[in-house]
Amino acid sequence: MKRFEIWLMSVSTILVGGSGIALYVIKNWITSEDPFAVINHPAQPWMLRIHLIAIPFLIFAVGLIFSDHVAGRLRNGNGNENGRRSGLGLLAMFTPMALSGVMIQILSVDSWVRVAVWVHLITGCAYLVGFVVHRLRHRRAEKVP
Repeated sequence: MKRFEIWLMSVSTILVGGSGIALYVIKNWITSEDPFAVINHPAQPWMLRIHLIAIPFLIFAVGLIFSDHVAGRLRNGNGNENGRRSGLGLLAMFTPMALSGVMIQILSVDSWVRVAVWVHLITGCAYLVGFVVHRLRHRRAEKVP
């Protein structure tokens, strides 16, 4: 992967993941003292904006690295086995994470929105853990002579 691709993937993952975690905490663990408040914390709208603005960059980064890094390695069998497993795990979590995020925005039935939120939370957390594991394995593989 090119340095720019690694940078874009890392920064967009950190922004999307960090703002997503912050939104979850703000919406579910913080309560406003004002019973008429629309938001629970002044940072809530900013976290939502960061989350929604960073998402297209993450999707672009995944698409950018897919043809060369992912499909190329699967086609040619290059790369180490550990990296392949964690990379495929990332890919498996990315699709339902992205789709459930869209569904949260467009569904109108509360029960389906709750299902989409839970799918998004679970796959998003799994994606973040998988991303960290994948990057650590890559760094470890770089240090081995």
